Amino acid sequence: MEIIEARQSIRKYAQKAIPNEILKSILNAGRLAPSWMNVQSWKFILVRKEESKELLSKLACGQPHVKNCDSVIVCIADIAAWDKENFSKILLKRGLKESAIENIMTMPGYYPPLLGEDIIKLRTVE
Repeated sequence: MEIIEARQSIRKYAQKAIPNEILKSILNAGRLAPSWMNVQSWKFILVRKEESKELLSKLACGQPHVKNCDSVIVCIADIAAWDKENFSKILLKRGLKESAIENIMTMPGYYPPLLGEDIIKLRTVE
């Protein structure tokens, strides 16, 4: 609790490069983060090019820390993760049988595409 209570956002960075091994570790932690039904409806893009960070800064309402940091990790929502084929593969990896997967695909509480695009987006960022 102490760590959570003492948390703060940092907007000023030391002018030094982050070692590749640390960046790989951070990306791996994100890749392994839990998600609902293990869909992991995200992609990560590591941005280090100055021109790209400048553009991202502009897209982020001119936030200077975006362009001034060594690296930016962009998280992209991947709604294609919910496509029937992709979602079925995830459930197969979890050990579900074809009949169970077919059943899940008929249940709106488990298969968001049945509830529409807005719910797919909500589940994706969840």
